[in-house]
Amino acid sequence: PPREASWCCFTACVLSAQARDKVALAAARSLARKIGTLPADVAAAPLEDVEAAVRSVNYYKTKAKHIHAAATTVMEKHDGTLPSSYDALISFPGVGPKIANLVLSAAFSTPTGLVVDTHVTRVASRAGLAPPLSSPEAVRRAVQPLLPGGGAWEAFTLAAISLGQTLCLPPPGRPRCHVCPLGARGGCAYAQR
Repeated sequence: PPREASWCCFTACVLSAQARDKVALAAARSLARKIGTLPADVAAAPLEDVEAAVRSVNYYKTKAKHIHAAATTVMEKHDGTLPSSYDALISFPGVGPKIANLVLSAAFSTPTGLVVDTHVTRVASRAGLAPPLSSPEAVRRAVQPLLPGGGAWEAFTLAAISLGQTLCLPPPGRPRCHVCPLGARGGCAYAQR
């Protein structure tokens, strides 16, 4: 993809950590509008300006610092182009397995692993695919080998996020097992208790 598209996708992914999609996308658009759409734009901007551009998202100072540092690294070590390898992405501050896998899937159409957020963790644990109270990385290691890879990882992630946001709710909302397709078909350990 063009430099601009992959960088914008990267910044949106970093901003999405522990944030609602709508808020993260608004912050990403603000960053693009106020600072620019290329790593060079962000690297050249004062950190305070990057912070101001993404102020609407939670942990904005930390996220701005990570995005600014990543932009500087992209300029210094990758000729201004966001790298498309897991190892390179994971080396950026604030980028863990979830963000690296998300960027590779969304920006480069190269799913390299399961993207595990809080919803995927909850759904996989309740369904019995991962031990209860597992870390996101433990969930990824437990569930990823169960799927054939590539598009299946992406499809599972999207389905689990949807279930986690609408039916498999955390307390106090409580899971709605009686209307969940997994629970109704006996495919969920939590619903069978």
